[in-house]
Amino acid sequence: MKKYRFFRGLPSFYKILEDILKKFNITEEDLRKEVVELTINPYKAPPIGNYPRFRKLRIKIPGFRGKRGGLRFIYYIDEPEKAIIPIYIYFKGEKEDLTIVDLKKLESELAAILKQKKPRK
Repeated sequence: MKKYRFFRGLPSFYKILEDILKKFNITEEDLRKEVVELTINPYKAPPIGNYPRFRKLRIKIPGFRGKRGGLRFIYYIDEPEKAIIPIYIYFKGEKEDLTIVDLKKLESELAAILKQKKPRK
């Protein structure tokens, strides 16, 4: 079974990630430990509604408890490339689930990124 790898995510993802890391005093390494398992099983997290390639991984934050006490890591599975593309991250205590408008916007941003990728030979 071929391992999946992480591709560069949406530009907006990294700005949000930077803010979250500062706010909750966690490191990229802490977050990486939580998502590394996706390289073996990218289908571990459940799909988001009508977007089966969009997945939502729940990540606990030390010191927070309950349903609203963690991060939600949204990613896309690019099967032909065996790639995982980070597309969004948020703190569940500050934002409800993504709306259809949010998902359509992310889908549009992702389409632009995928269009730029070079075709496989």
